[in-house]
Amino acid sequence: MIKNLKKLLAISAIAFASISSHATIVSFDLADHPDGNQALPTYGLRLDGLFGSGSSTEWTFTFDNMRMDVDTTLGTAHIYGTLHGGIDTGPTRPTEYDWYVDFLYSDNIIVNPDGSWSVSDSGGDNTANWGLLTLLSDVDLNGDNLSDMNSSIGLVEHMGGRLDDDSHRCNGHAGCGPWVGIGWLSATMDFVQSNDSSNWNLTHHNAMDWLYQATPVPEPGSLFILLSGIAGLAAYRKRR
Repeated sequence: MIKNLKKLLAISAIAFASISSHATIVSFDLADHPDGNQALPTYGLRLDGLFGSGSSTEWTFTFDNMRMDVDTTLGTAHIYGTLHGGIDTGPTRPTEYDWYVDFLYSDNIIVNPDGSWSVSDSGGDNTANWGLLTLLSDVDLNGDNLSDMNSSIGLVEHMGGRLDDDSHRCNGHAGCGPWVGIGWLSATMDFVQSNDSSNWNLTHHNAMDWLYQATPVPEPGSLFILLSGIAGLAAYRKRR
């Protein structure tokens, strides 16, 4: 029985290592970073000046159910999920709206096996790295007296971005890090009429960026193999 137990655990360990080494998707759960310049409410995305409100008007967005999938084979980083936000008057947002964001980094990106990545500064907007911030609330935000529900703001990468386990700006914030993502953005100041990012009218203010924490998500196949080994050990002990 001891030999069988050792064999079971050895097979589990080998399978776990094999699956991990061949995994192409490294996933992260995303959350607000506690050190945004607008201290409260916390946020993971900031896009000042939307809808002609002026560059000094802060729009911040709190992450609700956000995920990032990093494909280490294709060399992409996909950020997506739900968030809520609106004009930030600090320390509150008087009115908040529900949103969905879908953004893909796929150009000029270096991806590492652990899921960390970086996009080099291209000197301006890179419309090959782009996404949409879609309004889920039934409201009129651009003042045309029509519902803007399901309308989208265009987002593109501006001068780079990265995800790394360097605890960026986590000093003094208990529980923050080590994985932190940042990325500067340009945006359309109103809703777009097409998904062709190369034709968008883009604006960049100094406070338009991602700033978020990331928590690695166990790879499902590897987790199953590991749990199988643990279950086998429990069953063995029970039989004894």
